[in-house]
Amino acid sequence: MAVFVCGLDETAGRNQRDNFFMGGFVAPETDWSLTFAPEWEERVLAGPPSIPYLHMTDMRSPKWREEYGLSKTEADSRIDAAIDLIDKTRGLSPIGVDVDGGEVCDLFSEMRVVHPKGGNVRFDPDYLCFISYSYLALSHIAKSYADAEKVDFIIERNGRITKYIQAFHFGFATSLAAIGRSDLSRLVGELIPAGKDRIPLQAADVLCWHTARSKDFMDEADLRRYAKIASKIGMRATLDGTHLKELAILLTTAP
Repeated sequence: MAVFVCGLDETAGRNQRDNFFMGGFVAPETDWSLTFAPEWEERVLAGPPSIPYLHMTDMRSPKWREEYGLSKTEADSRIDAAIDLIDKTRGLSPIGVDVDGGEVCDLFSEMRVVHPKGGNVRFDPDYLCFISYSYLALSHIAKSYADAEKVDFIIERNGRITKYIQAFHFGFATSLAAIGRSDLSRLVGELIPAGKDRIPLQAADVLCWHTARSKDFMDEADLRRYAKIASKIGMRATLDGTHLKELAILLTTAP
């Protein structure tokens, strides 16, 4: 039996109405722990100079690089090493979900997310994409690995958003079984909030940064790196207006 681990991250525009992308990689736990993580530590983080994590926005920040004694050339070399490792690790499958944040805000403006322990917040794109992302990841594993036992999800700690995603995850297996997808519900594992030091989250950040960038804002090196990520076999879905309207009707009319 195989245990899988999925690290996921998200990227958005300047406000909640911009395009929203959630993505990350899913792989057997042994691929992460025995191969990918040790090589990432050695080739991407160890240096010299050593860095605590790879986060694309920080790697592009002169102030952050100066703090850790990293030149732009050295930062580019670390990013290249990360991309090469992602590219060569066969068991790593990219999963991604795109959604128009403005459509989510309009269609779900009256909806609130209720936490089991009390309180509620607006139905933000994070929640919708997490549901869709989890469904895609489980579907991919169920289809590709007959011996799969469960899929654990690692997300970055993010205050209230993390708490409400935990609430969604809590009832996810039951919801899947209720719609006749017991083949997926049996695979729902743990949800693990973590910091940027977790390597699956760093890999997810690399995926999200490159995927969300318009080609007009990517240089030759960025495009070359993204081409390696895009060539990997995985799953990606775009939640368009039709899908969102159907979901909004179902959620607002449910008893």
